[in-house]
Amino acid sequence: MLLQIPDGNLAVFMQRLLSAYARYFNRTHRQAGHLFQMGMVPVMTDDKVALSSAGN
Repeated sequence: MLLQIPDGNLAVFMQRLLSAYARYFNRTHRQAGHLFQMGMVPVMTDDKVALSSAGN
């Protein structure tokens, strides 16, 4: 997933995104508990080549 967050509030955005997806997944699959065991690894880049290969 490649997103541009103009306000720079990435932590709040990621918390809301992952919480919403975890609720959806748990409700859909009738499960409970933690969905994501490993944290996300953010990589900042201005390189257009790196951005074009990020989606691959």
